[in-house]
Amino acid sequence: MRTASETIQAPRRGSLFGARLREAGWGYAFVLLPLGVFGIFFLYPLGYAVYISFFDWGILGKIEGVGTQNYHDLFNDPTFRTAVTNTVKYAVVVVPLEMALGLSMALVINQKIRGRAFFRSAFYFPSIASSAAIASIAIFILNANGLLNKIIGGHRAWFGDPSTALWAITGLNAWTTAGTVMLFYLAALQSIPTDVYEAAALDRASSGREE
Repeated sequence: MRTASETIQAPRRGSLFGARLREAGWGYAFVLLPLGVFGIFFLYPLGYAVYISFFDWGILGKIEGVGTQNYHDLFNDPTFRTAVTNTVKYAVVVVPLEMALGLSMALVINQKIRGRAFFRSAFYFPSIASSAAIASIAIFILNANGLLNKIIGGHRAWFGDPSTALWAITGLNAWTTAGTVMLFYLAALQSIPTDVYEAAALDRASSGREE
């Protein structure tokens, strides 16, 4: 025989389960919309692109199935190989360069130096400047009659020479994005408790190791 307390607790457990179920339902309902958008605009085009890659397409649509012939032609295309090689070179160089520049700038403006606000704005300005302004500055510096050639006494068109175009673009991208990386490093440095700096000072750590 159930007691009065057990009789009272039974509906409460049921209502709690129903509340959790409704909460989960609302959560899934809110998630369905972004998942639907992601599926329509990302997953479906990706799947359809894989599907059509196995056919030979003309102006009026697909002609016949060719299996993996398109992939065979792609991987044997020298232009594709060059593009992949340049992409790998770019990624291998630009990411460490951005990290190093961002950390260096964050270490500088994290110090108690005169004009720290000015340097913080100056370092971050390339990240928020318009692409047209950045391109104009880069062309002024790196063209055949640009500032860099006047300094080093050369006549190289850095963006027009195949041997230097990739590295010029890599340096330009690192310069324009290092300011954003600097903010992340600066936020991390400023979140370090002062106790850590005091302990490092007692251990006679250098300024670089303190950071």
